[in-house]
Amino acid sequence: MTTTRHIPLNPCDYLLYGDHRKRIRVAEGGNIAYMFFEVDGHPDPDWVNRALASAMSSHPVTMASLRISITQAKPYWRVPASLEESAKTMAQKAHKFVDLRHIDDWRDRLAHICSQGTPGDWNLQDGPQVRLEQIALPDGRTVLCLRWPHCLMDAEGAQWFLAELSQDQNSSSGTDEADPALHLASDGQNVNVLKDYAFIRRLGLIRRGALGQREQGHFKIMPPPLKHSSPTQEHRVLHQHWDVEQAAVIKANAGSSVARGPALYARFLASSVLCALHRLYNKCDWQTEAYKISFPLRVRLPTTQRPVHGNYLVLLTIIIPKECVDTKRAIDANILQQLQEYRQHKIDLAQWTLMWSASFIPVWFYDLIFRLPLGNTAFSSGFSYYGEIASPLRSLGGFRVTNLWGGGPTTTPPGWNPVFSRFGDKLNLTLTYSWPIVSDELASRYAELIESELFQSS
Repeated sequence: MTTTRHIPLNPCDYLLYGDHRKRIRVAEGGNIAYMFFEVDGHPDPDWVNRALASAMSSHPVTMASLRISITQAKPYWRVPASLEESAKTMAQKAHKFVDLRHIDDWRDRLAHICSQGTPGDWNLQDGPQVRLEQIALPDGRTVLCLRWPHCLMDAEGAQWFLAELSQDQNSSSGTDEADPALHLASDGQNVNVLKDYAFIRRLGLIRRGALGQREQGHFKIMPPPLKHSSPTQEHRVLHQHWDVEQAAVIKANAGSSVARGPALYARFLASSVLCALHRLYNKCDWQTEAYKISFPLRVRLPTTQRPVHGNYLVLLTIIIPKECVDTKRAIDANILQQLQEYRQHKIDLAQWTLMWSASFIPVWFYDLIFRLPLGNTAFSSGFSYYGEIASPLRSLGGFRVTNLWGGGPTTTPPGWNPVFSRFGDKLNLTLTYSWPIVSDELASRYAELIESELFQSS
């Protein structure tokens, strides 16, 4: 349990906080991530509440309020002084139990809950910074949803936090000792990614990060001509799940469609997204000279430990000329080359160092930067893929967890963000999209095209 009361946002957190503030200004509801998990059974709500309070007490930053320092005008998390007492109160505020076991239209009610991406009433200035919704269903299942501001933690951190709900069950039963894999770094300690780099070396990395990665020629990249007459009213979610047998087919297709090398599965998924995007452009008669997607990666850390809180992400931008989108092999050759160059030239550390340098500026200047055209409107699609942590959530309150998936509105310009996630031998796709800029029909068509590409081997 940390004694630190003020926890600064790391460089990536600060960037995401700037994005959150921008979304609030344009009434998009902020940058709130979510993670759903499904349980075979009905965990006792009181038990879940106690487990949540225990996990929040172990990671008090989840109870913190966000403040701006008076002297430096930079954001930080302010942790409550009395952790145990605050955890009980905060868990009561964070946990919501919805009983649909005796509701006739429970399927529609569940679909509505699962389709809502970003809540519009999140106040970072008042903790807690996590919310856990527990929905009991008449078919013997329970669906739970964890939501949090993206500037608090990434998907890996969220999985570690959820894993401790199960850890609390084991420790309270007295049957198992704590899993050493869950011994994370203190919440008060952000990982110093650049600890092995002296100031002069950081200056060189800043320059490299500012120059950006090499773009393949000068292409006119046109985002989909979506109707922006109406602002984003909400972020909606489409979820697709493939069971063990289906995921095995997709994995086999990956092995036969892309070259051996790093991030083989992720490259296949990205290639499928690009192929689907190309088909969507053709169907809708949209024009562009190349396609551009995000490819988030974890920055190289100098330690194996990390705290639950904090984002440790950098972004490889994949650019594929239109004439290279004929086959997945052609796309993958391009992706692999860009990925290898990215790692070879340490662009991940260069990007992190650039974010580090930006973290010294006051928040009002960050707001000015986000008002400038930064080029992210040229994205034709988001994309990300994350696997499981070393000790993933597998049970809750004595009941088996059967699936876990999530996403968020990050990189939605011009309106959508497909996120793949693995749970055991299963695969999930979550498509978060800005409605009504992206219609339900268009989002469904895009998701269907992605699925179609996953089951094609070339």
